[in-house]
Amino acid sequence: MITKLLPAIILAFTFFTANAQWTSQQSGITTELRSVYFADELKGWAVGINGVIRYTTNGGSTIWTSQMSTTTLNLNCIMFLSNGTTGWLCGDGGTIVKTTNSGTLWTAQTSGSSQNLQSIYFTDANNGWAVGQSGTILYTSNGGTNWSAQTSGTTQNLYSVQMTSSTTGYACGSNGVFLKTTNGGTSWTLQSTSVNDTLKTLHFPSAANGHVFGSAGVGKFTDGNGTFTNAKPNNNKSINGTHFPNDTMGWVVGDSGKIYKTINNGSSWVMQTSLTTLSLKSVYFPSDTVGYAVGRNGIIRKLVFNLPNSGLSIGDYNFDPLEMSIYPNPANENTVLTINAKLQGNCFIKIYDITGKEIATITKQLIKGSNLLAIFDYIANIEKGIYFVSATLANATGTKKLIVK
Repeated sequence: MITKLLPAIILAFTFFTANAQWTSQQSGITTELRSVYFADELKGWAVGINGVIRYTTNGGSTIWTSQMSTTTLNLNCIMFLSNGTTGWLCGDGGTIVKTTNSGTLWTAQTSGSSQNLQSIYFTDANNGWAVGQSGTILYTSNGGTNWSAQTSGTTQNLYSVQMTSSTTGYACGSNGVFLKTTNGGTSWTLQSTSVNDTLKTLHFPSAANGHVFGSAGVGKFTDGNGTFTNAKPNNNKSINGTHFPNDTMGWVVGDSGKIYKTINNGSSWVMQTSLTTLSLKSVYFPSDTVGYAVGRNGIIRKLVFNLPNSGLSIGDYNFDPLEMSIYPNPANENTVLTINAKLQGNCFIKIYDITGKEIATITKQLIKGSNLLAIFDYIANIEKGIYFVSATLANATGTKKLIVK
């Protein structure tokens, strides 16, 4: 088993990331999580198959807790209003569930549909849309007390919906389907994306700045007016989730644990270290500096930028990978980790085994320029095998393979 996993794990760790490393959190379950949403940097929910809901009020610093969803059907999407108290879930079999108290109590709503619903979006406490199987689009004007069908003009499965105003919105789905409405869904029109692949996820951080992604790594940028240009990460895996906390910075997650980030609105992408090769389904950033991703086997990953107290913002930092080397390697008592730092500050160094388990944590104050760290004392008593050394300084992270014989 280890032999089969080794190439994928080495590949995941060999690439450098462009900022602080994603870390693992305890979901408390092994059930697949399909959607994540945070009201702020600390208060969030994740939902998945068999009606599971996990909840945190401390950013996941302790194990996530359970909420009762009133259903055992698969839940595919969750969203809340900005107040963090009123929210909705949607899922298989036409499931729609609502809370008005942050999930202390969830109440089933009558959608009038038996189709699997994949995405739900509300612009305010009253007006909401849900999309799903066979071109289904549902609309409510009273917070979900009543739902009615809208005419999508397609029988393709729809996977994601978002409104950028009370009247303008978008949905995407199978065979490159991309729909737009300018009248609150009274009518939806098809826009040509020039692709035939399934489009799984879309996000508009602003009315004129949208991104849509899908199978085989498809990525498109749209101005919302029918113009689509390529914005594809260097990836041939399915992209399942995306989120842009602002107009220039965004993330996508997908199969094989892939996470990519852009800081230039999709013109270029950098792959990040997720510490998993399992499929990731959803990503959400409640702010520019904190984000969460969820997926198979109850995986929850969190990213936090650790910016030094320098008065600089994220955009002031160089997002190039942290320059690192380990020599000699395979390791002996003379092995040194060399880090070439572009600024001074505390560097957080972690050593992981091949399964992603943390073996050692080291904090070292770096100077600008070349820094040396003898690491033999930290690996002298560990078993022979392949390990990974990851270092994070401000927004730069690097990972190197380490062999212990």
